[in-house]
Amino acid sequence: MIHRSVLRKCSILGAFVLFVLCGNATTNSREGEAWLKWSPEGRRTYVQGYLQGLQEGFASGCRFGVEGGKPEISYDEETKSSKECWSHYPVNYKDPAPFIDKITLFYQEYPTEQSTPIAQILKELYRGGSLSEFHKNHLTAVPKKD
Repeated sequence: MIHRSVLRKCSILGAFVLFVLCGNATTNSREGEAWLKWSPEGRRTYVQGYLQGLQEGFASGCRFGVEGGKPEISYDEETKSSKECWSHYPVNYKDPAPFIDKITLFYQEYPTEQSTPIAQILKELYRGGSLSEFHKNHLTAVPKKD
């Protein structure tokens, strides 16, 4: 059984990862405008860097969660706890090219969604969602301005 401090730290890490993936819904930045101005190589670099940062942050959190609460743990216990933590990793690496194209398409097809954070779109795409469903659900989730 995993030690409570490991679960607590993994829960905190999970909440942080969700915050990062979901982005900040109140942002006034227009990430879509910036995205559409970037070169294809810039877009690829952004997505690869985002995913690499997410993976490295998650790995550090897992390591800290496994090692943090105990002075010494056995190799078997560390391996078991590490596998448990990694089973909650939110993104499996895939070729970023189709996702890059879909992010571009989203901002082109829905110009009123320029302030939607790239991270939110990435999250939806990695979950297997469609752009049109995301757009529809996103519109109903965002309060309308008077």
